Amino acid sequence: MRRPDASWEDVFRGPFEVSQLFAMPTANVVGAYQLRLYGDASLLSERDVLSTSSVAALGFGDLAQLEYRQSAAVSHRVRTHRELFGLPSLGVQFELPLRERRYVPRFGVALRFGLPYGQRGESLDGATTRPSYDERATDLYLVASLPLPGVALHLGTRITAASLESTGTASALELERTLVLPALGVAVVVNPRSTLILEASMIPRFELPIDSAPAAIRSDPYARAGVRWNALPWLTVDASVGYHLELQHKREPPTSGIDALVDWDIRLGGELAVPWGAVLCRTTGVFCS
Repeated sequence: MRRPDASWEDVFRGPFEVSQLFAMPTANVVGAYQLRLYGDASLLSERDVLSTSSVAALGFGDLAQLEYRQSAAVSHRVRTHRELFGLPSLGVQFELPLRERRYVPRFGVALRFGLPYGQRGESLDGATTRPSYDERATDLYLVASLPLPGVALHLGTRITAASLESTGTASALELERTLVLPALGVAVVVNPRSTLILEASMIPRFELPIDSAPAAIRSDPYARAGVRWNALPWLTVDASVGYHLELQHKREPPTSGIDALVDWDIRLGGELAVPWGAVLCRTTGVFCS
């Protein structure tokens, strides 16, 4: 509500549009004159989990949002260390301006330009300087979201141009690969304040060179399930469990009869809606409707 005489309660009452599940973006975009800030962190202290991730999205005209996003990826950088991390990017997402009809999905398209994420490889003798690498991914993301009574279905495809490049080392490495990464999500309304969320997707995996094993870019399945609680109209709190399955891993002997390695992750996060247009209207009289 952008009125100079609006109360602060009215300013922060919304409505506010949520534009993603946990890690999967939906076809919705942030509303005009609004900023949404999302972040989550692992509750585990082990090394093999994603420590933090974040999203900042600024809405334009109820049809687009500018965003900074950290998308999930995996880096295999030493013999026994696999790290889930947030791969940074800057981009824009559009919601196609189609007439809303019952049982007809919304469609969205996003273009994200990857920013370099620095990693250090393995020092073979423990004394020499470890080589450094830049990992990045530029994405074209297509998504369809179908709202139904009590449930919403989301189906997306991430076309990723992934690259791995050495920096500051004598042996040059420059590797590129295009990946097609599907994503699926379901949001079930449990009550007016709580939503059960399930999502599964393929994410990029960067394998740094180790001994005689060459560098490679592959993909792995990653899934999350949990609950979103609308604590306040402008604040949501997320609690979820993540499951990462690494396939076709041949760099070390398996610890059991299965060749796949599994990583669990417990995460807590939240999203904050900032109605900056309504706040400026209330305080300075600008951007009023």
